[in-house]
Amino acid sequence: MKTLKISYIFLILPLILGIIGLTEAQIPMSDALFYSFSMYFVAYEGPAYNYYVEAARWLAPIMTFSSVLMFFSYYRQRIYNYIKYQRNDSVVLYGNAELCSIIKQSLNNPIIETEDFEFVKAHRYILCGAEEENLLFYENHKEKLRDKKVYIQCETLRSQLISNDNVKLFNMNEISARLYWNKFDIKKILANIKDAHIVLIGFGNLGKEIILQALQNNIFDPGQHITYDVFGEEEHFTSIYSSLANISDTVVFYDHWESHLDLINKADVVIVCEQNNQLSIIQTLLMQTTINEIEVFADNPSIYDLLSEQNRLNIFDFKQLALTKENIFNERTLDVAKRLNLRYAHLYNNVEENEVNKELEWNKLDTFTKYSNISSTDYHVTRLKLIQDWDLNNLTDERIDYLAHLEHIRWSRYHYLSNWKYGIPANGKNKDPKQKIHIDLIPYEKLSKVEKDKDRDTVKLLLEFKFK
Repeated sequence: MKTLKISYIFLILPLILGIIGLTEAQIPMSDALFYSFSMYFVAYEGPAYNYYVEAARWLAPIMTFSSVLMFFSYYRQRIYNYIKYQRNDSVVLYGNAELCSIIKQSLNNPIIETEDFEFVKAHRYILCGAEEENLLFYENHKEKLRDKKVYIQCETLRSQLISNDNVKLFNMNEISARLYWNKFDIKKILANIKDAHIVLIGFGNLGKEIILQALQNNIFDPGQHITYDVFGEEEHFTSIYSSLANISDTVVFYDHWESHLDLINKADVVIVCEQNNQLSIIQTLLMQTTINEIEVFADNPSIYDLLSEQNRLNIFDFKQLALTKENIFNERTLDVAKRLNLRYAHLYNNVEENEVNKELEWNKLDTFTKYSNISSTDYHVTRLKLIQDWDLNNLTDERIDYLAHLEHIRWSRYHYLSNWKYGIPANGKNKDPKQKIHIDLIPYEKLSKVEKDKDRDTVKLLLEFKFK
């Protein structure tokens, strides 16, 4: 729009020059104005009285031609955008050019082009600019976006805090962490599950998500104890997540990883998520440690191509892997979570299982409970790794109970990481969301048979869905 305004100034320049030149030649103002306009259509046949008129004669048709091209280009994009909008899956992206470019690679939707944060019509909106900029854009256009799907890149707010089902927060760091643990080879620590150590070099937003996703997905055995040794600024992590003490795995923070090379050498897994001076960190680790594998969350993977010991590095191109249509929209996981919830409603309230009720039952849930279902679906990837050698057609009660125990641990951790705790609500119910207390935040062995059966049902249902 700013470019268009500048173009208007150049467009009227020949008119101004023509009027100045003709009036200096003693031509009446009305005639000077008429002749100056005629220059735009190469219709001026008078003499070039002076340099002003001469310049106007040549500039006017050039400006005419340029303005035609300019308006055609401007409205052509609008016409193209209108045609794309007629498809009910059109997408428009706003914000960081690098992130938008990565996301576009995975989209097969018609993409509506726009400049900066100018509002245009689309069916889905992906906002991946600065956090405040994204939220301000949504606030300014809230009415227009009322019935649209809006996906907002946000590192501060958690998805559980958003009550509007049409608005989805996506966090590149959270998605990256989840994808990493989904592909994680659990055999690396299963043999040492009672005293496993996972080292994290670097923290910040990416490191925080790696830890949070690890605590919810790295659940392999009821008696496990995994220590996450973090080298980086704590940034009040333990005070924000005040119920960490209730989780059997522990998070320990250290300063200066270079002073703890013995700890790093003994670790089961070493992850580098620090982005600043990452190449220098990797070089030091390769030279001063004997660990066989180093997991690297790399912003620019190509910089490691020339390293002689590249075979010791497992490069995780986290941006490219995270910023895809499937991960941002996350529709498949959401659908399984909805079907899981509907099956509960069918088992316990005789609700008929159909598409209409799937949405109705889902909409009855508060946001926190919705994301508990999504968390359960996410963890299923880990569960499938644990049972990959089992005969799923002949599962014993003992094995089902083992998986149910792990599911209860997962459910408890989800609550603990949202700062819930054990308590008996005064209202006689199982939970009190305002007080963040739940009567079932106890060890699996102490649960009632009814509650154990719910965990068993969850496991059976997810195995039935065969969600991968």
